[in-house]
Amino acid sequence: MLARDAAQAEELDDLLWSFDPDAYIPHQIAGDEEDELTPVLIVPPGTDAPSRPLVINLRDDAWSAACERVLEVVPADPAARGPLRERWKQYQALGYDLNKHDM
Repeated sequence: MLARDAAQAEELDDLLWSFDPDAYIPHQIAGDEEDELTPVLIVPPGTDAPSRPLVINLRDDAWSAACERVLEVVPADPAARGPLRERWKQYQALGYDLNKHDM
């Protein structure tokens, strides 16, 4: 999971700890020797992390490193969707098979 900044990474970490007492999701903020073993990594900008098959991108920039799938979260506010439209174009240029899912 690519966090927008360190504060968002901490907030996501806290949310995953409190998500459900009966359904722990093994995770950590990236940056130590456990990164290879941890199923869910929260990666703030400027932190190197090993490649993963699935990337959830919460940043403003498109993800261009190796992976099998990238998930983007579309903001509810139509005015905030401009950066996402640009990332969509970048993903098309990179050859990704793009799908849109309304929820």
